[in-house]
Amino acid sequence: MSEQLRIILIIIVSVSIFGLIVFVMVKNYIRNKIQYYLQEMGFTNVCHIEGGFGAMQNSGFKVIK
Repeated sequence: MSEQLRIILIIIVSVSIFGLIVFVMVKNYIRNKIQYYLQEMGFTNVCHIEGGFGAMQNSGFKVIK
């Protein structure tokens, strides 16, 4: 493999890993902020819902569109 191709592949992998790390950090930050503001608004039972919105719909939770 040529040296230039190897350097390009290293850069692509490095940027991908960095992007994934930033994505996870931002996702966690936003989730924590939403939880914080919901609790500030008076919601006492704020928790993580496994499966997300789709799981809520499948469990029979009433959804208004």
